[in-house]
Amino acid sequence: LDFYFYYLDRCPENYEGDHCQWPICGIHGRVNVITRTCECYSNFAPPFCQDCLPRFWGEKCSHSLLLSTDARDLDFFPFCRIIFVSFSLFLIYISKKPFLYKV
Repeated sequence: LDFYFYYLDRCPENYEGDHCQWPICGIHGRVNVITRTCECYSNFAPPFCQDCLPRFWGEKCSHSLLLSTDARDLDFFPFCRIIFVSFSLFLIYISKKPFLYKV
């Protein structure tokens, strides 16, 4: 790779350095100096960390597709528990999953 780019006037897109040996990873990754490849941050795809991994989208690749078909995950009514705190105060605890009590 280094020999091929040595005689070019300028580096190809996404590469930099005296011999075009360093990839440009942008703000969504960093260069591994041993392998000379980009190590992308969460949900960004190699080789240059510019696009999202499959099933992710958005500016920060933080949105993903819903892949669950379990009816419990699609429930619109979460589990509610009323916890007695004092005579005049009740605490309502809302969670997606039921409580597990250890005996």
